[in-house]
Amino acid sequence: MQGSCAFLKGRWLLFLVMFSAIASCGGDESIEAGSQGCTDCHTTQATAWSNFSSHQGIYSCTFCHEEADPSPGEGHRTSPWCNQCHSEAGHPPERPGVSSESERFRFTTCLTCHDPHGSRNIYLIRERLLIGQGETVPIDFRNIEGRADFSYAERGTEEGGRNGLEPGTGLCEVCHTRTEFYNRTATGGNHYAGRCAGCHNHAIGFGVAPR
Repeated sequence: MQGSCAFLKGRWLLFLVMFSAIASCGGDESIEAGSQGCTDCHTTQATAWSNFSSHQGIYSCTFCHEEADPSPGEGHRTSPWCNQCHSEAGHPPERPGVSSESERFRFTTCLTCHDPHGSRNIYLIRERLLIGQGETVPIDFRNIEGRADFSYAERGTEEGGRNGLEPGTGLCEVCHTRTEFYNRTATGGNHYAGRCAGCHNHAIGFGVAPR
């Protein structure tokens, strides 16, 4: 009797483990038989999703992508927009001082800079950023200290930078061509060395709020 009780408990535990695994992967009844789930087809997104910087810590695929058609294929899931959860404004798209079409082109949507599925960079910043028509640059953004290695503005080796990169390659610098401080030509002057977003507010297109 004890042996059969132990067997039943073991089967029940196995069932609970399997059920938890399916739930945590965003599995649901709408996935067709023979499929292991979303990641079978969406391999690029699955790679991004596996990064620490992703939505996986709080959501599953089905939280954002509702079923539009029970059969897998183009358009079988909805693609929500960022403002369903996030209240921040874009960058710019409309703010004083931004008038040229080329500058507007660089900041068309949230997805210009962020990969919603995930990234090796913090804040889901894409690993390559579009800074002009057809021009992309690699980005390695791992801290928010300000002027520091792998941050908003890059320190040169003569300043103690240790990653071999030079001024002009930081997250903010790669787009700046005419700014007085921290531009990608490395001809701009120094500015506050602290966290850029402390003054340059994302919600107003990284402008500086009036004091």
